[in-house]
Amino acid sequence: MKWLDHNIEKVVFDIAMDQSWVSKGTNWDPETIEGLRSAALCYVSDTISKTRVKLKELEGQVAEAENEFKNGSHGLSQWRARRLEQSREEVSRYAAQLQSFESWDGLGDPPEYKPMQILQKKWEQPITSGKFIVGFLDMYVEASTMDISFIGNQNHSVADSSIELLEVPCWTLSHRQAFHLSFEVKTTIPNLGELLRQIRLYQQYTRPGMHYVVVSPDDADSALLKDQGILLYRCPFFSQEQRQKTLFD
Repeated sequence: MKWLDHNIEKVVFDIAMDQSWVSKGTNWDPETIEGLRSAALCYVSDTISKTRVKLKELEGQVAEAENEFKNGSHGLSQWRARRLEQSREEVSRYAAQLQSFESWDGLGDPPEYKPMQILQKKWEQPITSGKFIVGFLDMYVEASTMDISFIGNQNHSVADSSIELLEVPCWTLSHRQAFHLSFEVKTTIPNLGELLRQIRLYQQYTRPGMHYVVVSPDDADSALLKDQGILLYRCPFFSQEQRQKTLFD
């Protein structure tokens, strides 16, 4: 159990790869990274261009309104004064946005490749039926594969009147696909029928799509377990002396 806890990200990723749930590095390969860099550069260039146009338009509107008030063409009503102040604030926001985008110096190096993120990890997760406890999963894990992208709303037009300030691009990670796994940890598997009965019982009371994985150094029956829809992940064998040393604390 300590070994599994210590190596859980690798174990889950190895299983996902073995079952073809994911393809290693597809979202972190050099071609994708360069494509994201190019998209970010285009996004920044497009935003700068549109922000300049929008800023010039707003500045013209403010200047025109101020000139009308100065020449007495209109009375400076409370509504007009408030609208003028709002326009000035909008000019300031777009000017700040333009400055931030013009000073952008690229995405920089991407985050380190992280194929999997563990969202939940619970030892001895109880399985219940109403008020009754059916049993305990040795370890329940919810994990997600990760995608890399960049912050930046490429689909929002700067010309929209409702536009909020846009963010300059920076790397961001997001969850792609979630997996739910139940681990049964066995030092040995002396009775395969007993193990199957235990897992079949648990399957009646756990969520659909739960993947059951036996973790054991004893992999003699891995093919039979796989044929029954249960995976086996081979772990190292630890002697009693090694376990007593609590190597993985």
